Amino acid sequence: MAFIPDALKVCEIGSDGTKQWNDGLPEGGLWPQDGPFVPALWRFSPPTMFGDRYRDELATAGNVEVLLEAALVDMELDGGRISRLDLKTLDGRSFEVEARLVVLACGGIENARLLLAANRQERDGIGNRHGLVGRYFSGHPVYEPMQVRLGDSKRLPAFLNNWTNAKGEEFEGMLSLRPDRQEAFGTTAIDGAFYPGGQFGPPGIRALRRIYRAAKRGKMPQDLGGDIAAIAGDLGGIADELLERAGWRPQDGAAYSLSVIVEQVPDPDSRVTLLGERDALGLPVARIDWRLSELERHTVRTFARRLALEIGRLGLGRAQLEDWVADDSEPFPTHGNSSHHIGTTRMDPDPGLGVVDTDCRVHDVDNLYIAGSSVFPIGGAAHPTLNLVALALRLADHMAGRLDAMLAGGQRRSDDARPYPTSVP
Repeated sequence: MAFIPDALKVCEIGSDGTKQWNDGLPEGGLWPQDGPFVPALWRFSPPTMFGDRYRDELATAGNVEVLLEAALVDMELDGGRISRLDLKTLDGRSFEVEARLVVLACGGIENARLLLAANRQERDGIGNRHGLVGRYFSGHPVYEPMQVRLGDSKRLPAFLNNWTNAKGEEFEGMLSLRPDRQEAFGTTAIDGAFYPGGQFGPPGIRALRRIYRAAKRGKMPQDLGGDIAAIAGDLGGIADELLERAGWRPQDGAAYSLSVIVEQVPDPDSRVTLLGERDALGLPVARIDWRLSELERHTVRTFARRLALEIGRLGLGRAQLEDWVADDSEPFPTHGNSSHHIGTTRMDPDPGLGVVDTDCRVHDVDNLYIAGSSVFPIGGAAHPTLNLVALALRLADHMAGRLDAMLAGGQRRSDDARPYPTSVP
């Protein structure tokens, strides 16, 4: 995509990701290339907290007004266009905003909820003439299907874990099925990584991460006492993790857990709908019916079984499959949640197959657009942030072109348009 380089900059990853990935490879080499698996690298931002990082830029921009603590509660349709937005605060104040172009960028659940709740003029909600709003909801289910006990630790593919290179850039090594093997095995996309002590590392390391991320946002962790207790009870695990990050190699016999993140196939019955219950602003509460198909179960089992064979072939150690992987008759466990909300306003040029067109514009509504991973037709097996930022930049470029054309066609300039408040009245 043309906007990926700019999205890398917005996320503070840098414009030359390939070079940085190559520079970041640790000693130990890549996963062998002659099997069904191919190595992949995930690169993380510092992390970039967008509200903190870009707050000053928004506050000083001459062409931007930001209204905080004002929630959208309704949209007025007039001749196939959004003519008015109704907003409300939690303390009961209400006001209206008019705009030439409108973008919903509220997340994969909230985008669908707002469209469905705007049913005063359209019985089934705005943009929902074909009944697609809220459907095809998906995420990235996370499982731990296998444990591995290392044999010859010196042959462990070093990049199959989190590490930080000399530049302070954070990476994570992953394994994926080769595209031809994915087709041959009849699976969806899936990525896997190994972690000492279970998903995302020992419990003490997980607690340290939560404290660090909260501190970066200037906030307190949700359960500081619990996190401190986890750290105090896992000093050995923390020490092992820090030593490994510093270049220490795990000892023979060390145990690792495989964590996988799997792509979901689009399912119209996996969906967001509305409950009769209403929230503090008077909007219907969202109901989520998140479904997992047999194909996703097959993908997880196939990936783990094939990888166990590969670990044995390479002499890396001994793999132990979980019972629900080794035996198809065993019930599938409840999956972990990656908090990626995808597909509820999916993109398709055909109004009968998608909520938005290829410009992210809602079909049948001339000036309403949607940004975010809710427009993804399918979610892949990687984190969606970079692609949704790139799509947002692409949408901004498209809207700038439309606004220029409107002004060239004689529409009122923005400073002549009906004013809207710069702060909540």
